[in-house]
Amino acid sequence: MIKVSVFYDHVREASRQTGKSENEILRELYLERVRGLEIRLEDLLEDHELYSRISDEGLKISCIYEFYEMEKKDETAKGRKHIDAAVRTGCSRILVVPGFLEKEEAEEFHAIADREDESVLEAYMQTNHKLQNMCRGLSRMAVWGKEKNVKVTVEDFDDHASPLSRIGGIRWFLKKVPDLGFTFDMGNFAYMQEDIWKAWKVFGPSTVHVHCKDRFRSLEPAAAGTGDIPIGELVGKLRKKGYRGWLAAEHFGAADQEAFMLGSVRFLIKECTEQS
Repeated sequence: MIKVSVFYDHVREASRQTGKSENEILRELYLERVRGLEIRLEDLLEDHELYSRISDEGLKISCIYEFYEMEKKDETAKGRKHIDAAVRTGCSRILVVPGFLEKEEAEEFHAIADREDESVLEAYMQTNHKLQNMCRGLSRMAVWGKEKNVKVTVEDFDDHASPLSRIGGIRWFLKKVPDLGFTFDMGNFAYMQEDIWKAWKVFGPSTVHVHCKDRFRSLEPAAAGTGDIPIGELVGKLRKKGYRGWLAAEHFGAADQEAFMLGSVRFLIKECTEQS
């Protein structure tokens, strides 16, 4: 059965925007059948009571995400803390943003990716030491995660400096790191104007986690089902392939996070229910 989650960051922001406590927001979401939260590792490590507060409201952690600088330093200790946090909280998925390229490197990467020649792009990535460092860091984490029954994933990340912002870049990492999983972010392929259906054809079959990010063509955030991303069709594709994981509603930068979360959740649950 597909389950719906939201980002803890949105709960915290909704609390600030409305004056309601985080617990009030969580109870509101629970009544709407939300059962999980996407949480940053940094938040779990800084607030030792956060997990118990979430659990007390009947919610689980759907995924723990974190940013790394694998391109320039050894992140072994941080990676182990990430996986240990997942084990401790009963979370079977983590998301790693491994690092970023410098501006000139990123421009070179995108110029090559634009040629849509997979062999040329792979040759470039194979010789770039920063990308190799990221690959080694992800490989280590994927192995540790497998030992602890925690799936380490990457996503299509909407930042020009990210090598994971392009289909070809993602494909290279997944090929180089066999135990690495993929989190399909529905809204992020639009950032580099890549075709969502091409991305689905490449990554849909191997997707293990999903972010439901709707947005307009301007890239402004939208509640799920109200923007230009085909969220409903993608949910249908997921159900058809037998996906039984989480759908995490995401909309950083929303002016009214409470309304966005409620709208997204209701839409996603409706889509799941109608297609059951």
